[in-house]
Amino acid sequence: MNSLRPRKTRHMEYSRAFAVISNSCYFSGILATLGSIYAYYGRDLRVYVVGHGLSAAERQILQSTNLGASLTLIDTEDFSHRPIGCWEAKQQCASELVGSVKTISLLDADLILLSRIDDVFELAERGKIVAPLDCGSIGFNTDYDIYSRRLAGCVRPNLNTGFVTFHTRMHWDLVALWAFTSRFGAYSPGRGMPLSFPGHGDPGIFNALLCQLHKDDAVHVLPERTWTNSVGWNRGHGLRIVARHGHQITAEHQPGGLRQRVLHSSGPKWWTPEGQRAFSSAGDVLTCFEEMSRIALPNSPASERSTPRTTEAPPSEVSLAVST
Repeated sequence: MNSLRPRKTRHMEYSRAFAVISNSCYFSGILATLGSIYAYYGRDLRVYVVGHGLSAAERQILQSTNLGASLTLIDTEDFSHRPIGCWEAKQQCASELVGSVKTISLLDADLILLSRIDDVFELAERGKIVAPLDCGSIGFNTDYDIYSRRLAGCVRPNLNTGFVTFHTRMHWDLVALWAFTSRFGAYSPGRGMPLSFPGHGDPGIFNALLCQLHKDDAVHVLPERTWTNSVGWNRGHGLRIVARHGHQITAEHQPGGLRQRVLHSSGPKWWTPEGQRAFSSAGDVLTCFEEMSRIALPNSPASERSTPRTTEAPPSEVSLAVST
């Protein structure tokens, strides 16, 4: 057994919570993710960190973050069916927490908040599955017949599950099938025989299941640029910090000047030399990631600023989302 927080804490019920999955390769990233949650929410919401092969030293560091007792560490060794990798762990996470969390926001460990997301939680509490667009649409061919033969020819918005929020009880069927398919994903070693569900990682299967389960009316699609901007930074886009309030950063997407709500390093990772080069011409992108990373832990220069303000109302850009 490991030294993570006792399993009994998982039986408490929370109306809203964040969950982040990480392994050692993403450890630098998860510190920034946790720092950003602390910046905008303090210790007000439960935060689950799902570790997949984290070392004892890494777990100890996570237990000492500024989130304090609001953070619960879980290890994938304790899952009902131990996942092979982080993609599989992401698919199983909501199922593992369905008895503890009503509305869950799943965050990748290469992503930071740049605003409160109360508006997103509110949409999810009304039954919406909320996520940003990722590079347009996705189409399904006959390879997807294992889900249902009616998927062939279907085209729908391609959602980025790096940031996805939904009510676990209202969408228990999605929660259950996303967890089940993690054992048989074609992306997995051995190609998930005998079912071999096609789809690139957890988002590929998630999008196929939305179609399989007729969930299109429940989906609320957020604009890609201001909610993840997965591919735009190398196409002349950038970020400009326009204000700071304690730990909180207000940044605008350039061009356009809309407030950046979430920042995602879904290509090269910002903490790697490749990522440093990729984002060096994108304005304040690296600054945002680096500042959030520093405030995750106590006694760092950034964490000694004023305490987080948790009363700021979320920006209204969510109303610009494209609902389908």
